[in-house]
Amino acid sequence: ETFDETLDESNDRLTFNQAIEILSIAEKQMTNEINVMEMECNEFFQDILLSSMNVYGDIWSDNNFSKIKRI
Repeated sequence: ETFDETLDESNDRLTFNQAIEILSIAEKQMTNEINVMEMECNEFFQDILLSSMNVYGDIWSDNNFSKIKRI
């Protein structure tokens, strides 16, 4: 094996290791973004749930109030 071949192999390994490192960083960033999106979705659905509960809660209390008034 010549010096040039050894150098080529060494460069290939370095490039490969850098590629792995870049992919690892990209994976972490994507995971973070997915987690943020998941949290935002959960907050959004929680808001929808709470607002629908408030609407139905108002309807329920209005119905009960009208029943109480009739008695």
